[in-house]
Amino acid sequence: MKPAYFEVLSPAEVEQIDAASMNILESVGIRVDLKRARDAFGEAGARVDEAARSVRIPEELVRRAIGRAPKQFTLYGADPNFRLEIGTDQVNFAALGTPTKIVDIETGQLRPTTLEDVRNHLRLIDGLEHINNSQMDIWPTDIPMTTIHV
Repeated sequence: MKPAYFEVLSPAEVEQIDAASMNILESVGIRVDLKRARDAFGEAGARVDEAARSVRIPEELVRRAIGRAPKQFTLYGADPNFRLEIGTDQVNFAALGTPTKIVDIETGQLRPTTLEDVRNHLRLIDGLEHINNSQMDIWPTDIPMTTIHV
């Protein structure tokens, strides 16, 4: 049985977001700090500004890349028994978001997030039976930004 989908946006709204995104990618571009990545974009047909470390990506290049992307793929956890199938009829529930502040459960006060908050959040998510995907849900502010994904 195919799952039901909750559609928040109308098809016209999706088209509007798509058109605006393509316009931004082509006219404003994105910052790409890694030289090797800028070179790859340039070789593929994007306009590269080395001084600004930016890349402007034409719509046809974006569409071509999307067309070559796999329709289905699998994300694997550290334990090979944990897999997340993307692009299938499997319904996935995820914990998402990237707050840098949190309401402290003990004081009720808003405060910066910490690495301990990340640990507590992961313990909570691990115990929720129907959440099968957790990404960088909380950004700890008490460690260097360059080490967050390590």
